[in-house]
Amino acid sequence: MKLNNLLILALCVSTTVSAENLTCPATVKAGTALTVDALVINDDCNNPLNIQNTVVSLTGNSGGFVTGGIGLLGPYVTPYTVSIPPATCYPSVVKSYHEISNLQITNKVPLAMAGTLIAASVAILDETNHLKVIGVCPVTVTK
Repeated sequence: MKLNNLLILALCVSTTVSAENLTCPATVKAGTALTVDALVINDDCNNPLNIQNTVVSLTGNSGGFVTGGIGLLGPYVTPYTVSIPPATCYPSVVKSYHEISNLQITNKVPLAMAGTLIAASVAILDETNHLKVIGVCPVTVTK
């Protein structure tokens, strides 16, 4: 069997931050925008988390069939600069956080994805473009 096109997506997660509370809508209408909210947490006691970019993408089946083909939008890199201070670790850990509201995954969910379940993904990159946070959540696309 010959594979003409092979897409490998490798996702790495830092142990010092997490994408707790990545919130996606349960449904989105095909042809409309998809936005999500992310709460980025820094539990590193020594260093701030300096975010320089967000990276978003959308993955799903096109044509409403499992074998209809993979639809992939992105990844889209968008400048987003914020510094989350270090956590306070004595006498107990108090994490620092930053909320990113209404982060746009796409301005128009493709009509070909109507009737399918898609995955919206968000990555946060630091000033050296090292992946710090990744979150994925499912969204049903309606007609």
